[in-house]
Amino acid sequence: MNRTKVDDHVAMAELPTTGSIFQVSWPVRTGDIHTDKQLRLDAIARYLQDAGFDNLVDRGAMDTHPLWMVRRTVIDVLEPVVWPDRVRLQRWCSGLSSKWCSMRVRIRSDSGGLIETEAFWINIDPKTGMPATISEKFTAALASTAVDEHLHWRRWIDPDTDIRRILHSRCARAISTLSIT
Repeated sequence: MNRTKVDDHVAMAELPTTGSIFQVSWPVRTGDIHTDKQLRLDAIARYLQDAGFDNLVDRGAMDTHPLWMVRRTVIDVLEPVVWPDRVRLQRWCSGLSSKWCSMRVRIRSDSGGLIETEAFWINIDPKTGMPATISEKFTAALASTAVDEHLHWRRWIDPDTDIRRILHSRCARAISTLSIT
């Protein structure tokens, strides 16, 4: 695996300069924001799902790969997206195996919002409900940006790690960032 360990997890893969990178954009809607006008976490998760669906349609893969299950999603809000604004999503594969993949999505807004995400997606056979092999054609597109082509499921946070320490350090960083601006 060509990724480095950062704090409590493996660093997310950088945006590649070549390969299959799906791009889509839309305006932030009022139903997606808190009272402080910042994009809500559930809206970010829905954006990831919508971009994934649009990516399948764009690739012509809805018939062969209609069902995916997300096992883990990491969302790192580096700069909040604030309404009114427009978001631009870039989606690419960062890790790949025969039945699952890690998909990165970078969300940028026109006003400087930046959200980095990575999710572990499992291709599911709709008839059996079991993991299914990703087709060669779809694998070729995914492999064009994959850093890790022998992807295995692994925890990002060690179960023996004191999760309160991790959350406290992240909250402290977020609070200090908010108090600076």
